[in-house]
Amino acid sequence: MNATHSPPRSTAEGALLEISNLLTEFSRCIDARDRAALSLLFGEGAVLDFNGFEMRGRDAIRKGTPRSSQARGTTRHLWTNLQILSASADRIRTRAMQLTLEQGEGASLQVRVSDLSDEFAKGGDGRWLFASRTMTRQIDARSGVAE
Repeated sequence: MNATHSPPRSTAEGALLEISNLLTEFSRCIDARDRAALSLLFGEGAVLDFNGFEMRGRDAIRKGTPRSSQARGTTRHLWTNLQILSASADRIRTRAMQLTLEQGEGASLQVRVSDLSDEFAKGGDGRWLFASRTMTRQIDARSGVAE
């Protein structure tokens, strides 16, 4: 099966549920600042591109961005508008949007909206994992006032 043909409906529905859970687990790990668990959502050679800061491989993803080691306060990452662009038995490409709410200690609320471009691949155990994720920030605002 190639990327221009969809897998059978029952396979596609099962994959969509697993992908949805993977997106939600990504958000949970980021909000909990659990980079070790986050890295396990990615395949061994996966790439995470965060606004041009590229992390290649699980170890780099586990170490995170320079900003992630200094983060304080509370964040909530919410994803929406999931669209499957292509699907085969072992690869799925999607796009979605992510809303990030962040409030640091004594700081104003920051709201960010990012476009997500994801590719998922089946891992050796048959689970879907991120093969790549590109996050591109589109909106960055504090207390409703654009910066």
